[in-house]
Amino acid sequence: MDRTKVAKLIRLLSSPNDGEVIAAARALSRIGIHEIAEHVEQPETDKPGGRAAFAALELVRLNLEVERLESQLAQFTNRRCFVCDRPFVAGRADAVTCSARCRTRLYRQRAAEP
Repeated sequence: MDRTKVAKLIRLLSSPNDGEVIAAARALSRIGIHEIAEHVEQPETDKPGGRAAFAALELVRLNLEVERLESQLAQFTNRRCFVCDRPFVAGRADAVTCSARCRTRLYRQRAAEP
């Protein structure tokens, strides 16, 4: 296990970019998240309740954050078009139509309503 690579990935977990956080968490899983956690839990150099305990709690918090972000990502993939009712992958959080054609049709429908 390359410590510098693991340290870099752990730092990426605090990125404001959701994609980087998910990619870093998946990379840590590939390296062996349980192996990393065991290394953090070993109290060889730290006193109980010191850095190792903080790091273990931080790993738990970050795992929960990754799960939350993955569920948000799933919301973008499971959308249905408001106009034609076809499934589509949203590029934005507020997308309701699958294409420019449906977006134009929706606009014209709303403009025609009194």
